[in-house]
Amino acid sequence: MKESNPFPGRFPAIRRRKFPLTGVRVVASLPDTDGVKLEYTPWLIVGLGNPGNNYRGTRHNVGIA
Repeated sequence: MKESNPFPGRFPAIRRRKFPLTGVRVVASLPDTDGVKLEYTPWLIVGLGNPGNNYRGTRHNVGIA
């Protein structure tokens, strides 16, 4: 696995994780008008580029190759 950032000048904050985040869950709760807590889990959906080798290493694909 490649450990360096392929775009150091343009994306300095991109780093590969040595250990993937597993078992991470964020839960928030809000009080209801009846005093009952409502719980929800926020979702984050991110698209990081185009699949396939046609766009690999181009500005059209931000994903780490």
